[in-house]
Amino acid sequence: NLNKLVIQPAQSQSSLTIEAEDFDAFWDTTQENEGGHYRSTPVDIEPTADAGGGYNVGWIAGGEWLEYIINATVDGIYSLGVRVASMGNAGTFHIEIDGQNKTGTMTMNDTGGWQTWTTLTKSNIAISAGELVMRLASDTTGANGTVGNYNYFTFNATSTNTPVFLQSAPAVNGAFADDNAAVINLGAK
Repeated sequence: NLNKLVIQPAQSQSSLTIEAEDFDAFWDTTQENEGGHYRSTPVDIEPTADAGGGYNVGWIAGGEWLEYIINATVDGIYSLGVRVASMGNAGTFHIEIDGQNKTGTMTMNDTGGWQTWTTLTKSNIAISAGELVMRLASDTTGANGTVGNYNYFTFNATSTNTPVFLQSAPAVNGAFADDNAAVINLGAK
């Protein structure tokens, strides 16, 4: 279940959406899926009323986390949108990439209902190329008894470092003039 953040000049995809319910690893403090949908894990998943349908993760307590494996093909600076909903003021969370807190503490305030969605945004997130682990880390439970509901995360590239493309030269067959002796040029610097 590798989520790919593919950003190359030859391709137009410069964003990635990760569905909250498509996690690769988790820590949950309860033993059952309170929402009863989508997966047979203790992570609480329910159908979402957000545009596009699907599912969302809810009933989240402070200390729980979800991890996602992503693959960024080039280094870059990204903005991150976290699609959230909450009835009443919820808790705090942050997003880590390979163990580094990339967002600082984010607070989920009352959105008007458990299925009333809004997007919290953080910008200037530096991401290195390669296979990475993104963690949604739930820090504190809020006044409503949860950290809130999550539908998806969206990374959008704001700038990238152009990747170096190495191409091998065609094979050259035959003997070179210096095959039998080393040539050292001490005069050039």
